[in-house]
Amino acid sequence: MLTPKRLGKRALERRHSLGLTQDAVAAAASVSTETVRRFELGLINPNIATFLKIASGLQTSGASLLAEQVSDEVTELVLGLPTHEQEIAFVMLRALSDYTAARR
Repeated sequence: MLTPKRLGKRALERRHSLGLTQDAVAAAASVSTETVRRFELGLINPNIATFLKIASGLQTSGASLLAEQVSDEVTELVLGLPTHEQEIAFVMLRALSDYTAARR
């Protein structure tokens, strides 16, 4: 489950991978440094506008921050299956991906 703490940790990891300070993210996102700090610690669950600003300050999209978590969860689920069922899950995911790409 995606909790504020887990989402905050993802943001912290993203910030570190970019070599940015909380001040730099806050300035780029037009939010306070305290908001960034509290978000990274999982102390707040910001509204969608603030969340999207922070994602932008981290040079990514809100969807990407969320999708990384979903990707990790899907990987864990699939790897927990027996080998034959992993193959079935992969085929199903590939078909779903192809179908959604064709609809765009």
